[in-house]
Amino acid sequence: MPYSGTRWLESYKCYDLLYTYWQALLGYFTLEAFEHSGDPERARIRDLLNDKRLQALAGFLVYNLNFFNTFNAKYQSKKLLAHKLWRDTETFVHDVGSNYVNPVALPEITSDVFCIAESRRELSQIIVGEKCDRVMEGMPADDKKWVLEYAEQFYVTAITEMRKRLFIHRNLFERLIFMEPRVALGEDRSFDNIRYVCENHLTFLDAEATRLEWERLPQSFTRDQIVEYSDLDAEDFWKIIMNLKENDVVQYPKLIELSAAISCIPHSNAEPERSFSDVNEVRDPLGNQTGIELLNARCFLRSYVHAYPEKDAIHFVPNAEHFALFNKDMYTRFHSDD
Repeated sequence: MPYSGTRWLESYKCYDLLYTYWQALLGYFTLEAFEHSGDPERARIRDLLNDKRLQALAGFLVYNLNFFNTFNAKYQSKKLLAHKLWRDTETFVHDVGSNYVNPVALPEITSDVFCIAESRRELSQIIVGEKCDRVMEGMPADDKKWVLEYAEQFYVTAITEMRKRLFIHRNLFERLIFMEPRVALGEDRSFDNIRYVCENHLTFLDAEATRLEWERLPQSFTRDQIVEYSDLDAEDFWKIIMNLKENDVVQYPKLIELSAAISCIPHSNAEPERSFSDVNEVRDPLGNQTGIELLNARCFLRSYVHAYPEKDAIHFVPNAEHFALFNKDMYTRFHSDD
């Protein structure tokens, strides 16, 4: 598997495979070093694999990168997740920090008063994972200390950077909890978070009109529906709200505007990067004279097919009107002027 230093997902898989096949790799390079005694590179790799400290570190990284891998993988999704980012980030920091921070100080790990130097465990109490512990059994004290000191350095760097870069302090993302169906339909339905968002970020929204809609929202559902909808994903729930109409007029226009604006908040850079990669499917170098209108039509068609896979080219049934569009002038209006 090719290794990339910039992708956590690949790093975890690489270290997991390395640890799993460590003994097989050691046996292979021992034989290679014997059969090619004149090649120092094979001997060097054999010697590295013979170092129990490095095997222990591989086990340690498998244990810890799994936290990063799980968090990263979740936020590769295209689903609406911005409202979960703050809570999941706090959980992520606590999960990693619990391996190094003493239990008394752990509740303060996301607070402004937290000091990592005063909150650490004793070196011998640092948690390094079962795989690392298994390799360190019977290891000389100096080697074990070397591994634990590496683990300590890893935790200090990881916790410091997470506190600096992630959304663990009070901000917009903490306020988005109202997007959760269980909150929108629950008994504790405070309007404070929505008011904050409207007044500080979505100033185009009328906070008072939004409040009135928010207060009467549960009245549109029966008790059984409230129980059922509370378990839905936020995206599915707000689609239901968008479809609530009376005399063909939406019942909650301000809440729909609010949810649509929140849906536009990117929860990671995965989707923008994915969009840049998709450009090659819409416009290639051979079609550099393609006009904007045709490119827009391609983007729309691509998005439509992804949203409704049952209506793709295989299942689509054309009619006479569709066939009439295929004529000698069909591309004329799409060519760019230049």
